[in-house]
Amino acid sequence: QVHLHPTPPDLPKIGRDPTITVDLDIVETIKEDTAADVLVKFGRIKLLQKTLDICEEA
Repeated sequence: QVHLHPTPPDLPKIGRDPTITVDLDIVETIKEDTAADVLVKFGRIKLLQKTLDICEEA
């Protein structure tokens, strides 16, 4: 189980890659090869949808 604390991103700017920061409280041990499905939206527009390996991204 993971508790997510999203941080509102800065408004997108033309020609610049957006940065999204997320803080997590992990309440149990994460095993190797554990994945998270990530969906990032700006309003109704889907910006990113992918599966991330939590151990690699940490």
